[in-house]
Amino acid sequence: MKKIIVLLSFVLLLSVSAFAQSESVVAPFGDSLFEIYGSVGIVSAQKRAEIISDNIKTLRDDPIFSADLLVVQKDAKSDNYNIYYADKIIVSIDAQQSAALDKSREEIANEYRQIIISAVSSHNSYKKWIELGYRILLVLLLIAVSVFIFKYINKFYARLAKNAVNEIEKFPKIIKKILGTGKQLTIIRNALNILKIIVFALIIIIDFMILLWIFPETRWIAGKIIAMIIVPLKGFGISFLNYIPDLFVIAVIFTIYYAAAKILRIVALKVADGNIKIKSFHPDWAMSTYNILRAVLLIFTVIAIFPHLPNSNSEVFKGMSVFIGLLLSLGSTSIINNIVSGFVITYMRAFQIGDRIKMGENVGNVIEKTALVTRIKTVKNEIITIPNSNIMTAHTINYTASAQKNGLILHYETGFGYEVDWRKVHKLLIEAAEKTANILKDPKPFVLQTALDDFYVKYQINAYTENADIMQRTYSELLQNIQDVFNRENMDLSLPQLRKSVN
Repeated sequence: MKKIIVLLSFVLLLSVSAFAQSESVVAPFGDSLFEIYGSVGIVSAQKRAEIISDNIKTLRDDPIFSADLLVVQKDAKSDNYNIYYADKIIVSIDAQQSAALDKSREEIANEYRQIIISAVSSHNSYKKWIELGYRILLVLLLIAVSVFIFKYINKFYARLAKNAVNEIEKFPKIIKKILGTGKQLTIIRNALNILKIIVFALIIIIDFMILLWIFPETRWIAGKIIAMIIVPLKGFGISFLNYIPDLFVIAVIFTIYYAAAKILRIVALKVADGNIKIKSFHPDWAMSTYNILRAVLLIFTVIAIFPHLPNSNSEVFKGMSVFIGLLLSLGSTSIINNIVSGFVITYMRAFQIGDRIKMGENVGNVIEKTALVTRIKTVKNEIITIPNSNIMTAHTINYTASAQKNGLILHYETGFGYEVDWRKVHKLLIEAAEKTANILKDPKPFVLQTALDDFYVKYQINAYTENADIMQRTYSELLQNIQDVFNRENMDLSLPQLRKSVN
C-alpha cells in the first residue's frame, strides 16, 4: 500500500512538473506559430506569448511592412538572440527556449523569423485585397460626391450671376457714373469667376488630402501637409487671441475718431450753409477748417494706435516706419507746399468757385479748388490746371468780386486830334456805353482824358457792369457801339498820326 502511495505521489509530482514546464502558444492570427517556454522574472511564459503575439500584430498593421526590416541580432550582454523590426524587439530567444527545443538560440531565432514573415505575409495578402476593395469604394464615393458638388456649384453660380445682373439697377448712382453698366457686368462676372475657381480649388485640395489619407502608404504625406497647414493656423489663432485686447483698444480709438470727425463735418456743413454763424468767420472757410481739423485728429489717432499695432516694437517695423517717413519727407515737399498753399488761398478768400479771374495771362472761371491744384475754364473752354504753389506767387485779379461789390469798370481808349471838341467826344463815348447791354445806368459811364500827345488827345470811356462772366462780349458790343456813333458823325477813329502819315 505504501508503494502504491509513493508511486501515485511520484506520478503527481511529474504531472505538476510537466505542467510547470508546459508551453504557451504564440497565435496572433488564430493559428499557432510557435511555443514559448519558461518565465522571465515575474513575467510568465503565457504573458510572454501574449506580448509576442501583440508585437507580431503590429507588423500586420504596418502599411509598408518589409521582410528585410525583420532581422536577427545577438545581444552582447545576455547572449540572447533577438528578432528586431525597425529597432523594436519582436521576440527574444533565451537559454530556456534553447534548452526546451534542444537547438541553438541563433537557429531558433532564424526559424521564428521565417515563421513570422510567412504568417504576416499570408495574413496581409488576404487583408490587402479586402482593404484595397474598401479603399477603391471610398475613392469612387469621393469622386461621386465631388462631381455632385461641382454640378450644383455650377448651377448655384449661374443663378448667382443672373441675380447679380438683375440687381445692377439697384447699385448706387455714383458707381454707375464711374463704371457704366458694361464695366459693372464685367467686374461682377470676373469676381464670380474668381470666387468659383477658389471654391473649386479648395474642393480639389480637400479631395486630394482625402485620397492621400485613404491609402496607408501615402497617409504620412497627408499628415505632413495637414501639419504644415494647421501649425501656422494654430499660431495665427493664438496670436489673434493674444492680440484681442489691443484690437479692442484700436477699435475704441478709431470709434472716437470717427464720431469726432462726423460731428466736425456736421458743424462745418452748418457753418458753410449759414445755419451756424461765427463772428469774423466766413462760411467758405468751414470745409477747409474741417479738413485741417480732421487731418490733425487723424494724426493723433495714428499716434495713439501705433503702439497697439502688431510687432510695432520690432526692429523691422521701426526700420520700415523710418523708411516710409524718409520717402514721404523727400518726395512730398512739393505736395505739402501745394496743400499749404491751398489752405492759405482759401483763408485769403482770393476767389471762389465760379468766379471770373485773371491769373497771369490766363482768364477764366474757377471750376475746381482742391488741396493741390486749382482749375479754371477759359472763355475758349480750355481747362487750365494751376498748382496752388504757383497761385501764391502769381498776380490774381478777381473780376467777379469787383463786379459784385462796386461794379466792374470796363474801359477803352481812343484818340482824336486837337481840332475835335472834347465835349463832343465825351458825349458820343457815353452814348455808345449807354447803348451797350449789361452796362449799368447807375453809376453812369464817364470819360477820362488820359494823355495830351503831340498830335491827339487820348480819351478813355469807363462803364460799370455787374456781370463779369460775359465781360468779353460786353467789350465787343461796346466797341461796336463806339464805331457806330462815330461813323454817324463822320468822325474817323484812326489815330491822328496815322491819318497824317497816310495822307
